[in-house]
Amino acid sequence: MLDTSFVLEIVPAVAPISFRRTTYLTPFVPTRVWLMPVTQGGRADLLVASDHPGGVGSVSVYAGVGDGTFIEHSHHGFPGTINELEATDFDQDGELELVVALGGTEPGISV
Repeated sequence: MLDTSFVLEIVPAVAPISFRRTTYLTPFVPTRVWLMPVTQGGRADLLVASDHPGGVGSVSVYAGVGDGTFIEHSHHGFPGTINELEATDFDQDGELELVVALGGTEPGISV
């Protein structure tokens, strides 16, 4: 179950680009965000890294709807804090894999 005490807010941009302010719940304290197409549809998705108590982290994926909003898609836990993230199709199967650089007590790379 998500701890609803942490939020990520997307604030409207200055004209000529505009969209409404939106708040998304995150599992823990959000530390970094990325925009990249990782779900089906080719739209920009929102990926949010969060730090958990005890030095572990997670990446939450919010799928882009196409109108500047996102819907909750999935959460992925890792044995360290999230330092960097990239998505690429390593095995050439047409689906992107996440590559995560981990810090904290168990530094390393997770695919």
